[in-house]
Amino acid sequence: MQLIFDGHLDLAMQALVYERDQRLTVAEIRGRERADNPSERGRCTLSFDELRAARAGVVVSTIFIRCKPGVDPNRVILREDADYPCPTMAHANGQMQVSYYKLMEELGELRFITSKGELATHLELWEESDDPVKDKLPIGMIMMMEGADPIYRVDQTAGWYEQGLRCISLAHFGNSRFGCGTTTASEGDGPLTELGKELLVEMDRLGIVLDLSHLSDMSIAEATEIYQGPLIATHSNCRRIADTSRQMTDVQIKKVIDRGGVVGAVLCVSMIRGDFDRKMPHDVSIRELADHVVRVCDLAGNTDHVGFGTDMDGGFGADWIPTEVDTYRDLQKFAEVLSGRGFSDEDIAKFYHENWSRFWLKHLPG
Repeated sequence: MQLIFDGHLDLAMQALVYERDQRLTVAEIRGRERADNPSERGRCTLSFDELRAARAGVVVSTIFIRCKPGVDPNRVILREDADYPCPTMAHANGQMQVSYYKLMEELGELRFITSKGELATHLELWEESDDPVKDKLPIGMIMMMEGADPIYRVDQTAGWYEQGLRCISLAHFGNSRFGCGTTTASEGDGPLTELGKELLVEMDRLGIVLDLSHLSDMSIAEATEIYQGPLIATHSNCRRIADTSRQMTDVQIKKVIDRGGVVGAVLCVSMIRGDFDRKMPHDVSIRELADHVVRVCDLAGNTDHVGFGTDMDGGFGADWIPTEVDTYRDLQKFAEVLSGRGFSDEDIAKFYHENWSRFWLKHLPG
């Protein structure tokens, strides 16, 4: 089995928004949730034991909560609603997610990865294990912030860094206090805010990596001029194939490549197929995800800048991923797909874990 380094998961959200105890098996979690539940969480695909069984040794996992301008404080509040009307609330919720990760580390489920040495040691541990489930290996986690809304003031960023934060994306869907995220047709594109520009300067100073995923075209153009550090796209596919604003253009992908970054391939079917009609059940195959991987490799001229950024269970479940994938361990099937597209064993290892490992071994602090 290939060792997996996943560039994007929402593990804290799974627990604190969707109320999933990830210490259970996938079967146990599914047994606790009604199949016809209308929640956006869908049918789960992962848990800590499932990640171990899939040989997912390292993941980049998020602090994810939003504070969007115009959120109505009088709206009907749903537990799965990620929006708050006040940045102080977003800040407090973000700290709650950090606390969840810290507890999971105490319980042996996760291990914070904050430095080059920690990552190198952790990768060696996983590479030497024949059975991560039996050995009960902790899953290495690099903590990122998906949307910067939990940062109440820019001068707090150093405090988040001390807690282990190593990557930030500025906005999620729609406008934020920092910039414009990928948008609906009614919202349109938009620039960074002054607060967003200040945050980018502070990220540069601290050595926090910028994730371009979810950022709108205009905000990406401005951000990549201001921020001089390394760029990644933790979970984005190619707009040339799936033509929506949520995907990245060839020019944007090239910016990531030119700064030595990695683009994480997402499993959500609406991000894989350009003409997806949202009908269920769908017929989107994991073979179609390979089209996005090949496109990134063609733009780079090599296989060094693409990996998994699955986002599995991040607001969609098993019904919204390719037909061949039911749970996380089915990602191992993708190796055969890549082989059929001409990828060598060395190329496949790069995709599964080496490209992300190389990036973070370079850009984490010493």
